[in-house]
Amino acid sequence: MKNTIVTLVIGAAVSIAVWVLVMSKVVPIDSVFALFPIQIAIFTACAFFFSWTTVEIPRVGLKIAVALAGVALVLTCSWIVSLYEAAFLPCAASSAILLSLALGLLYGLTAHARRRRRMEALLGQRIAKKDFERVVEEDMLNNFRGTRVEASVLVCEVHNQRELLAAMSPEDHSAMVNLYLQTTSDYLVSVGAYLDECTGEELRVVFGAPVPALDHATRACRAALELLKRVDELNRECDARWQQRLDVRVGIDSGDLVAAAYGGRRLAGFSVTGAAAGFARRLCTACGTYGSRVLAGPDTVAQTGGEAFEVRSVEVLAVETGRNRRVEIFEVLAPKGGLSEERERSREHFWRGVLFYREGSFKKALEEFQQARITGLPDATVEFYLHRVDRAMQGGNVERNPFSKEV
Repeated sequence: MKNTIVTLVIGAAVSIAVWVLVMSKVVPIDSVFALFPIQIAIFTACAFFFSWTTVEIPRVGLKIAVALAGVALVLTCSWIVSLYEAAFLPCAASSAILLSLALGLLYGLTAHARRRRRMEALLGQRIAKKDFERVVEEDMLNNFRGTRVEASVLVCEVHNQRELLAAMSPEDHSAMVNLYLQTTSDYLVSVGAYLDECTGEELRVVFGAPVPALDHATRACRAALELLKRVDELNRECDARWQQRLDVRVGIDSGDLVAAAYGGRRLAGFSVTGAAAGFARRLCTACGTYGSRVLAGPDTVAQTGGEAFEVRSVEVLAVETGRNRRVEIFEVLAPKGGLSEERERSREHFWRGVLFYREGSFKKALEEFQQARITGLPDATVEFYLHRVDRAMQGGNVERNPFSKEV
């Protein structure tokens, strides 16, 4: 039962109860015809309003304080009206307020209300309201004791943090980063993500937990692309206000995770842990090495069906992810069909260049990567491979990937 329904039920019950008390003359009310309907409207409005405040306000002391303030307001209004030689008896409205408070406090003792308070303590404002209501209604509290889930983790980092700290005052830096965090977290929560971490260094969200979603990987990739568009728009404002821009990169990975309520008495919250959570963070960091804006793990790309997004393979790695050792990582470029003909052509040359590079055919790889360039459209990932191939042809050490030994 949602809070709105509880509020309506309590408000209606109190209105009827006060009406019965008035008609039985237990509670006095002015009987002048002109004032009678007005007083009915007043105590009915009080019943519903203070039912809402008693249900919604989490702290018992604050519930009581608001109700008593309402009674005081009614008494004050009655006194002011009497100064003008008019009659307004406060009994009905005051009774409605106190009855709403009593029923609201009784509701707070129910299992449903206790569960809601527990969920609010764990999830706070980190989840969309409709998802929060589903968590409460389906009694997902037991799952928070620890359960395995299939989910996707999305990690965002500001990669030029050091430069921003050096160029900006602490006040301006915190204002700009907070503007970015507010904008991105609001958007991600609105599209179904759970806001797991939000610090000055990174933002981490989960798709598929605590509310299950079969299309969690698709949601994560779609959100990442839209997120970067919003960051580009935000950067125009940052440029105008602070003459600085944010370099935001995103890493996504999907897989088997353990979801639970972690923490102790001082600090606790719902979170996830597992290989995918760690690998998403590493992918986000690796964006700086490869020059990519969005990197996704193989499970994420596989779970989107390979048909929802335009991607390109960036690297095949030998890493220990908890599942296997050969891992291919992908750059998510656009939704399916979202590439221009020129970018499609560039991607084909890039892919052939990667294959030649892996074979050790560095001259052919160099030709393909050069053809992958698009005039007027910088591609940092292409430039990364051009530099890597050039070093290989000169007999230098090829840069190692940021994960482990290259395959």
